[in-house]
Amino acid sequence: QPYRFNESRRFHRPENASPEMMRAAAANFWALDVDGLYTWFLPWPLGDTERSALTELGDAGRVEEADKHYFLRRRCDDAEDYDYPANLPLEIPSAEPGRVFEIPFSIADGPTNDRVQSILLRIAVSNLVSRDQLEITLNGNPLQPGTCRRSSIRLRDPYAGQWLEFALDASRPKQGENLLTVCLHERPEGLEGGIVVEDVEIKIEYGNYPKTL
Repeated sequence: QPYRFNESRRFHRPENASPEMMRAAAANFWALDVDGLYTWFLPWPLGDTERSALTELGDAGRVEEADKHYFLRRRCDDAEDYDYPANLPLEIPSAEPGRVFEIPFSIADGPTNDRVQSILLRIAVSNLVSRDQLEITLNGNPLQPGTCRRSSIRLRDPYAGQWLEFALDASRPKQGENLLTVCLHERPEGLEGGIVVEDVEIKIEYGNYPKTL
């Protein structure tokens, strides 16, 4: 998956994965004990950024405590042809208290590492309005709405949906398998239809020294 967005993504321009995204993918594969890694479709001609990314792909130690940007893949026709399923986009057709939708994901980093400076969870939801009653949990721990920062998915387009950003200081993910759940309890009266979880991302930043002494 060399692209964050490909040409088939509506309203998005094709965008190559960043070095942080390449590290995250490589770390997850190294955690699965793969024999080797390769990539393709990097911007050509290769510059310093691309050469550095290729070097890191071949060395698990170099990516272990480096900044990473995990993002979940989305379904596409080609991937489905090869039995390569994905959990996104996730459609929640209507408000239904108690109906929980699950989004599993995996990260190779150990969030308890004292060099981890910050962990940010980003969730893009289309057709979401501020008065929707949305409950999100991470590994069974509710993420409090008061800790959420909201922004538009597309600049100057308030109808496209919202990015929900949670700084995971108290409810950190686990190394390995994690489970994100979403429940749409209630929508404003007269507002029909549902919402769609479009993207889920985890950004992990490291420092040169432990965060606390």
